[in-house]
Amino acid sequence: MKAIVLTCDKYHPFAEHMIQCYEDLWPDHPFGFRIPYESDRGNFEQKFGRKVELKHVPPPANGSSHIRHTVLNLLEDLDEEMVYWALDDKYPVQIHRKFKKLTSWVQNRCPQGVDGISASRRCLSGDIVQKKAEKTKDIPLVRREDYAGIWIHQFLRVRALRELFSSFPNRPFSAKEMDGFKDSFTLPIDTRFYGSMYTYVVFGESTTRGHITRNCYDSMVQKGIPVPTGFGIKDIYYEIGSIHLKICGIPVPYWFITPVKRFFTSLEKTLRQRK
Repeated sequence: MKAIVLTCDKYHPFAEHMIQCYEDLWPDHPFGFRIPYESDRGNFEQKFGRKVELKHVPPPANGSSHIRHTVLNLLEDLDEEMVYWALDDKYPVQIHRKFKKLTSWVQNRCPQGVDGISASRRCLSGDIVQKKAEKTKDIPLVRREDYAGIWIHQFLRVRALRELFSSFPNRPFSAKEMDGFKDSFTLPIDTRFYGSMYTYVVFGESTTRGHITRNCYDSMVQKGIPVPTGFGIKDIYYEIGSIHLKICGIPVPYWFITPVKRFFTSLEKTLRQRK
C-alpha cells in the first residue's frame, strides 16, 4: 500500500524518523512510502530500500503554493485507490494489534463507498456517544462529519485527498493556514469518512511552531538520526491519543488515562532534570 508523505527537503530528517518508527514498531508493515524531493534525495533508498519511493517534485511556478503543488504531484498518477496519508510531523509511538487487522481489511476488503478510515479517536468531532458505531474487524467505527484530524496518519481514498488540496488557494501559504482551509471546506455528501471509537495508534508530534518537540528530539537521538540544524528545541512532550485500556475486561475511561499519563510524564521529566 502506498503511503503518501507530505514533506520537503528541509524536513527529510523528520520523514526519515517517522518511517524508522514504523520499521521499529511494525517491521513487516505493508507501507511503501512515497517521498517528494526537489534536489536532495537524502539517504532514504540506502536505508529503507524498496520500502520507499522517491518522487521528484520540481518547484512550483512563482506565486503558487508549494504544499498544494507537492501533494497534487504525489497523487498525479494515482486513481481511486486507498493510500496511507502520513505527514512528516507525526510519528507512531505505539501501535495496537487491531491497527494491523484494520490495515489488512483496508487492503483486501475495503468497499469503494469508504473514502477514509482513521485509527485515532482524535479524528472524531462532536458528541460521538450519540453516534451509531459500525464494526469492521471487531473495530467500532463512527461516521465522521468533517475533516477534523485530517493531519493525523490515516487511510484515505486518493480522490478525497485530491479534492481537499485542490480546494486550497494556489498561492504561498504556511502549514498553519491549512487548518482554516480544511475547516472552510465542507465534506462532500458522497465522501464517507470513518474514525475508530478507540485509539489504536498513538502518535508523537515532531515539531511545534518551528521548534522540535523534546519527545521527537529524544527519539531521533536514540535512533541515531541526525537532528536537523536550524530548529530550536521546545521542552514539551506532545503525544496524540492513548491506547484504550481494559482492566479485567472493563474499559478504562479516557478521563482517567490522560491525567495519569501526564503525571508520569512530569515525573520522568523531573527525574531527568535531577540527574
